[in-house]
Amino acid sequence: MTLFLEATGFPAARFNANDLTRCPTQQIGHLSSKLYQDICQIVPKKVIKVMLIEHSPRMYSIVVPGTPDFWIVGPFGINLSDQSFAGHYLIALSQNRATINISYDRLKYLVTLLGNLTDTPDNFDLKQIFDSRLKCPINDFEILAVKSFEHGTHVSYDFERAISLAIETGSVREVPKYLTSLIRSGRIGKLSDEGDLRSIKNWGIIGISVFIRSAIRGGVDPDQGYSLNDQYVRKLDQLTSTEAVIHYIFNCVIELAETVNHLYVSDLSHPVRQIYETILNDPISLKTISDYAASVQLSLRYLASLFNKEVGVSIINFRTLVRIQHAIQMLTTTDQSITEIATNLNFSDQPYFTRVFSKIVAHSPGEVRRHPNLANNWHLQNFLKA
Repeated sequence: MTLFLEATGFPAARFNANDLTRCPTQQIGHLSSKLYQDICQIVPKKVIKVMLIEHSPRMYSIVVPGTPDFWIVGPFGINLSDQSFAGHYLIALSQNRATINISYDRLKYLVTLLGNLTDTPDNFDLKQIFDSRLKCPINDFEILAVKSFEHGTHVSYDFERAISLAIETGSVREVPKYLTSLIRSGRIGKLSDEGDLRSIKNWGIIGISVFIRSAIRGGVDPDQGYSLNDQYVRKLDQLTSTEAVIHYIFNCVIELAETVNHLYVSDLSHPVRQIYETILNDPISLKTISDYAASVQLSLRYLASLFNKEVGVSIINFRTLVRIQHAIQMLTTTDQSITEIATNLNFSDQPYFTRVFSKIVAHSPGEVRRHPNLANNWHLQNFLKA
């Protein structure tokens, strides 16, 4: 089964049925182990036959039996041909990685194939498997409808800048959020007369070239960056479906952010790196320095000193800077009011948020909203130790 799944490239996780912690013993693909642990909670202790798990009408996983191990294969996004999505490409996305999008017929074929691999054909009942499917909603996936338009649309500079800033600062979790927002905005123009696939490919090639330069500004060696650009474009041009192209673009851009992030944290000690990445991924947390210290089993005073020495700013100031970075992105890519942004970023009130923002950015939130270019040169890393 392992060789089969590795050959298909399907995301999957293997579990030992006797392990009460229900942690994956092996994973294929880039989805989080926490996701699989959540799904695993509804799987019976003894898996005898292939089972189907429905996360939503457009999201399924397959449970494949073994002794003593079993596999969870998926989740898969399901491309249904209904009128509400006519003309769109349905892409299943997670917080950190794109997963695989397949048709409903292919899902049935895959269930049948896996069932016949693990059971005798006489005992296999496809209808019974679908009728008895388990239900397990998961929150970190969504279906993204992608559509290119014929007239007058072009990529929004504000979204492009938000993605670039996330790459330059190694904010891995922010990349899919802003890339998803860009695609949802519908601002993918018709870039070719050779059809939608060629148009999406051209958009991807342009985007990758822009974001490679963001990674270079974030510290990636230029030769390495341009080599990656050539590699990405060659692979992208070989793809044969819009779904594959969109998935590949997501993974390329996330990989660039991961590369920049590695450059920033590679010289940090393990506890400082852990706190650095925790704050980068969750800056709105209300954790105290004591909470952070407890999470890495260090004294408050020692962690505070070590973080300041290695990063160049205090833990609280670093969290404030990351919040301000998010505020800039929210001001330029959303319609949220300044008060809403202050609340969503856990500032005590809007006047306090405005004072902190103005001091750090040298312009008020209102000025940046009216003139986004005022924050073009603002960069989180400018405040940190080189």
